[in-house]
Formats: sequence, C-alpha cells, structure tokens
Amino acid sequence: MTEQTTRHTSHGMRTQLVTTAADVISRAMQQGRTLPAALAVALDSARLLQSPDTAAEFEKLQRWHEEDGRAMEVGRQQRRNLRARIAELEAERHTANESLSDAAEQLRADRDRIAELEAARDQLVRWHGEDSKTNTTLVARVDRYRAELTALRNDALSMRGSLAPADGDRKVPFELGETLTPAVDWLIARVAELEAAQGTVYRAEHPDSGITLGHYSTAKAARDHCEATERRSWPTGTTLAFDWIEDDEDRVAELVVTAGQNDESATGYLVTALELDSEYDADADQ
Repeated sequence: MTEQTTRHTSHGMRTQLVTTAADVISRAMQQGRTLPAALAVALDSARLLQSPDTAAEFEKLQRWHEEDGRAMEVGRQQRRNLRARIAELEAERHTANESLSDAAEQLRADRDRIAELEAARDQLVRWHGEDSKTNTTLVARVDRYRAELTALRNDALSMRGSLAPADGDRKVPFELGETLTPAVDWLIARVAELEAAQGTVYRAEHPDSGITLGHYSTAKAARDHCEATERRSWPTGTTLAFDWIEDDEDRVAELVVTAGQNDESATGYLVTALELDSEYDADADQ
C-alpha cells in the first residue's frame, strides 16, 4: 500500500469517526444531555474515545461475549430440556415401579389362586376315587326307582281303567281327577262301612199299620224306601222336607216330614238296626 493510499484511508476513517461522533453528540443533546461530561459519557459509550485497536479488541470481546451468551443460553436451554427429560424419566420410573408392584401383587395372588385350585383338584380327585362305589350305587338306585315309578304309573293306569272303565259305569260316585287319592280314600271308607255293617241289617217299617217295607244292608237304603213311600202319599207337587230323629240307644230312626208351610209331623216310618248272629247260641235259645 502506498503512502498516499494510507493517508487516504486514514483520512476516510477519521471522517467516518467525526461523522459518528457528531451523530452521537446530536442524539445526546436531543435527549437533553448538554453538559460536557454527559457528552463525553455518550462518546465513551459509543467507544469513540478509544483507539482503533482498543475499539477493535472491544468489539471482538463483545462478539465473544455475545457468542458466549448465546452458547450459555443454549446450555441453559439444554439443561432445562435435560431437567424436563429427567422429570419425565422419574415419572416413568414411578409408573413403572407401580406397575411392577401391581404385577408382583397380581403374581402373588395368581400363585395363591393356583395353589387353591390345585388343592381343590386334588380333593376332587380324592372324592372321585372315594365316591366311585357310591356313584355306582346311586346309579343302580336311580334305575330301580325309575322301574318302580314305571310300575306305579302302569298300576295307576290299570286302576283308573278298573274304577272308570271306558265301556261301563264308574265304580266311585265322582269323576276321577289327576290323582287317585280321593278315589282310594272313598274306597277305604266304603270298605270300613261294609265291614262295620257285617252282621247288621236295617228294617224299614210302619209299625202302626203293621207294614214291613224290607230289610237292607245299609241304613241309607232303608231310609230311602221309607221316604219314597211317604212321598207317594202326598199330592203331586207338594213340597216335602224329610228329617230323621235318631235314638242311638235303641238304634232306631224315625222319619218326620214338613209339608209346605205346615209344622213338622211324624210319619210313623221307622228304620231299626238289627244285629244278626253269625253263629247259633244254644244257651241263648233255652
């Protein structure tokens, strides 16, 4: 570089500094700083009072400072990111620990449940072995009960056919229902009645007129005969109500009648229970 060029460059730099200084002073005065000290501070803040080398070194330091500041900010941001990531990892670890704890608890519960099921299985196997003979006995008993039930059902059907034959009259005075119990009860009562009536006859008579209507094995048949005879003695259409007055000591029943609005009156008809001897008593004949 020639001396003339150096002088020209130096002159240009001074002109630029002067222009910059004038601009700094103008802005300071516009801000109300007119005192020399204030203007000097403004010039120093603009680094116009420093030598070019010092100013260049200062700018270099300032750039380094700014770069360091940016680097520090980047470092701080990285630290914040790391702290956030650490917090996330801590939370994940806590969640993982809880999950592991729950899994361990569930594992223990499953293990206990497996032990219970295995014990129950062993017990069932033992029971199965012990009850094998019992099961065989129960099966045989069920088969026997089934056969007995079939036999009873067949007997019930046969009994129904006997009590109420399809081609004849019923043997009981009522319709057969789902159960044969009422029919069986009636038959038992009828048998008892017939057994009690063995050796006894009932005489239907009108002693005042000396008429004996007949002898019957049941009191009902003898009374029916008396009532029918008495009814024929009244005009057709007469409302008659019959009743029997019984003397248990003499075993005699007397027929009374109420005709229409009339008072109750005796008919003279009697039904007397007579005991028949099944054997001859020679001593009683003397």
